[in-house]
Amino acid sequence: MEKEQVVFLSNELEQANLSLFNVKKLDTTVKNFLPGFQKGKEAIAGFEVTKRENNSSYLFTFIHTGENYYLVIYSQNKKAMAELKNIEMIDGNPHIVWKYSPAKRDGKNQERKDYFTKNFGRGHSPNPHSKVFY
Repeated sequence: MEKEQVVFLSNELEQANLSLFNVKKLDTTVKNFLPGFQKGKEAIAGFEVTKRENNSSYLFTFIHTGENYYLVIYSQNKKAMAELKNIEMIDGNPHIVWKYSPAKRDGKNQERKDYFTKNFGRGHSPNPHSKVFY
């Protein structure tokens, strides 16, 4: 992603009025890092996003490292769940696209990819193991 896209997305999330989720902005004032994780990565913004129905929460962090800008979604125990780095133009509109890429060493990664495609589809991305966020 480009810096302008990350700034736009973080501003939109901060100003969102969502009925299903609570969004709380995290403090990034300590040297632009989120406390407790992301060593070596500059935080553009961070949010705790909680589903009101069941209080499940994730941390959305918009970060910068080297020349790369992207969104990382973490679980509450700060395990990275997804890194969203790419925006593709589909039918003239920008969409965040990510690739499912399991890396376990048990010989079952192709099965995981097939399960992903079967259950989540391939969206409009040309890659069958990608997911498109609208």
